[in-house]
Amino acid sequence: MLPTSWMRVIGFSWFHAVTFIGLAVIPAQAIQYVVTDLGTLGGTRSEATGISSNGQVAGFSRLAGSSDHHAFLYSGGTMQDLGTLGGTRSEATGINASGEVAGWSYPTGSSYAHAFLYSGGTMQDLGTFGGSCSWAWGINDSGQVVGSADSTTGQIAFVYGEGIMQDLGTLTPPSVARGISSNGRITGYSVVGGATHAFLYDDGVMQDLGTLGGTHSFGLGVNANGEVVGYSHIAGSEDEYHAFLYSGGVMQDLGTFGGTLSRASGINASGQVVGWAYGADEDLRPFLYSGGVMMNLNTLLVPDSGWTLWEATAINDAGQIVGSGWNAAHENHAFLLTPVSGPSTNLAITSVSITDYDGNPITPTAGEAFYVRVDFEYDDPVCTPYRIRRVVNGWENLCPTVTWGCGGSGANFFWHNWGSWVMHHGGTYSVTVTLDPDHVINEADESDNTVTIEFTVEGTVT
Repeated sequence: MLPTSWMRVIGFSWFHAVTFIGLAVIPAQAIQYVVTDLGTLGGTRSEATGISSNGQVAGFSRLAGSSDHHAFLYSGGTMQDLGTLGGTRSEATGINASGEVAGWSYPTGSSYAHAFLYSGGTMQDLGTFGGSCSWAWGINDSGQVVGSADSTTGQIAFVYGEGIMQDLGTLTPPSVARGISSNGRITGYSVVGGATHAFLYDDGVMQDLGTLGGTHSFGLGVNANGEVVGYSHIAGSEDEYHAFLYSGGVMQDLGTFGGTLSRASGINASGQVVGWAYGADEDLRPFLYSGGVMMNLNTLLVPDSGWTLWEATAINDAGQIVGSGWNAAHENHAFLLTPVSGPSTNLAITSVSITDYDGNPITPTAGEAFYVRVDFEYDDPVCTPYRIRRVVNGWENLCPTVTWGCGGSGANFFWHNWGSWVMHHGGTYSVTVTLDPDHVINEADESDNTVTIEFTVEGTVT
């Protein structure tokens, strides 16, 4: 394959020629995410903190014209204000598949937070162990709520179910419960020898998970397999802490993006972990840890989303992720990421034709440029990048990657934008076109769409 200008200089009269413009090839990702802006309750910012197995989201948002914020439940495209326990503020921290929400709020006339359970349209005050404050941090599909509450001797981790707030005890006082799995396993943190350590509570036993070599560690999320995520100080530093995954009796350092700090806050049944980490530039980045790799979620968004995400807080078993970031209008809003993996399920070549520059079908003449037009249909839920390869009598034109059909379906075509051809001898030729949505042109790839036609070139260049 030789560019037209090279052909003139070298003088290979029997070669065809192709010219095409250069575009950057978009790297193929195993998965992409569509971003949903959850909006606000009328104020300037919102944050998402929990997601249920069926995609309902909990969090909190500022109110119109106020710095106060209220807990919200996002479902079916609507953000619902859950109100308060009578005071000025509330925050939701977890949600289950029944739409029950856990969190904390100020009661009437009080500036001391109380844990709440929102169920059936009512926000219930869960009380304390006799002290001033309590906080709820998680809820499972059985309606069990975990958190911590003040007692006369200090803050104590609890699990609330069937109307009873149960004291989980401590490694040594105090203790806080931060997450609960579908089968009732609980994580949080308690004190050991003057330092705070993450724990896993299972079947009535609170297990010390240790640290990454530093002084403190904090458990924030747990799945049914007993895998725990959180963050821990690392050896030799009281200022640096890293996200961890505790699995099979080992606490693994998940690292950072080159910075000093990271924190993991959520884990699903498949062991996928979300959180945030700093880069070497000390900018905050949200991460998905999956398959042994920490990935910046900003690099996994569909093209032209307009978002800059900075924190991921929770992930469900469907792989949906919630958190907070800057939308295209540079507003700090809660988001929902929905994964879309693989190429479009409907990508088909409808016709291949030989045309002039204006797209009119022709029988080409030797020595004159012609074009290979490719018409195709797509049904694309996101912005899948495609490549097209055209081979004329064994000479290949591999076009740059392009993106069509963002979030919809329809028809489109490739044409003179991607290069002309010149044949210097009359005769019958063939052109094979491959349209591919995963960038890898592979004869064994069933997602490739390939069509071959024959065409005639008249005359001969003398």
